Amino acid sequence: MNLFSHLLRALIFLFGAYALLHVHPIIGMFIFLSGLFSLLFVLRRSIWLIPSRGADWWEVSMVLLIVVHSLLLIFGLYSRAPFPLDIPMHILGGAIIAWWAVLVFEGELRLVRARMLKLAIIAIALATLVGVLWEGFEWSFDHTLGAQYHLPPAQPSNDDTMKDLANDVLGGIIAALIATRKKERA
Repeated sequence: MNLFSHLLRALIFLFGAYALLHVHPIIGMFIFLSGLFSLLFVLRRSIWLIPSRGADWWEVSMVLLIVVHSLLLIFGLYSRAPFPLDIPMHILGGAIIAWWAVLVFEGELRLVRARMLKLAIIAIALATLVGVLWEGFEWSFDHTLGAQYHLPPAQPSNDDTMKDLANDVLGGIIAALIATRKKERA
């Protein structure tokens, strides 16, 4: 599983090189930074998550989400797709962050029925926080590099921002409900 996540990271860096040379230097740099960010997931083995199959699947899922995001950026599909691709990306992002929260905090809360609600609330809150931070990143990108290099806006309107945040929360709710139901049955 670790080898697969490392191969996906290598693919991210190749996409970054391609975007740097053939698409737009800023998009290439953003994809490279995403690849560097994905290297932080390796730290989860010693800091955040106890080694488990669930943690390995989480890491692969997060790196795969970055690969898909990179491809969508390279081919400009966020703005040219026949349907809004940012909706499933935000739902998946919220779900993966909530999944991470469940993996981190489940051992701390000793899952009895009363504490599963607390775990679900923590997971949803963390997915929401990451969604707010992502929207802040998009806003700052639009008002700095995006404006300077005339890139399509990542945040075309306040409606889009609120829809993205709602999708992050929805993904967090879905993942928290699935994880706590699974733990309840175990």
